[in-house]
Amino acid sequence: MYIKIPFQIVSGCVEQEEDLKKSVDSFIDLIVSTQFGQFKADPDFGFIFKNHRFENFDEKKGTVATRNENEQLKELKIEGTSKNPMNFANALKKNIEEYEKRLLVKEVVMEYDKKRHNIKLLILGALRAERQIPYSHEINFYVW
Repeated sequence: MYIKIPFQIVSGCVEQEEDLKKSVDSFIDLIVSTQFGQFKADPDFGFIFKNHRFENFDEKKGTVATRNENEQLKELKIEGTSKNPMNFANALKKNIEEYEKRLLVKEVVMEYDKKRHNIKLLILGALRAERQIPYSHEINFYVW
C-alpha cells in the first residue's frame, strides 16, 4: 500500500493507493509541478524549469537563460534527453532519482512544440518491485 497523492483523508484516515505505478506517477507529477524553493522543508525538491518565465525564453535557440550560484549566465536546452547535462531533462532525471527510490530512471526526454507552446516529458525506466517492471510516464503542460 502507498499513500495517495494528493493526500486525501477518508473517515479520518489517509487514503491508500494500491497500484505502484499510479503512486509513482503521482509523485513524479508532484515533482514536476513544484518549483525549486517552493517546498520550504527541502528547497531542492521540484523541477527547475517551473521557475522560469517568458522573458527568459529564447524560442529560436530553444533555451532558457538561468543563473547559477556564481551568477554567471548559462543556457539549458529545453528539447533533448537526460544524456545531455545542459538540458532540463537531465536536471529532472537527477531529481527523480533523488526523491523517487521506487523507480530506476533510464532516461527522461523533453520536447517543445513551438506552435502549441506545449512541453512533453517522457520518463522511461523500471519500477523496483519484486522484479523490475518496465515503466513509462508522459506529462504534458503548456508554457507561456
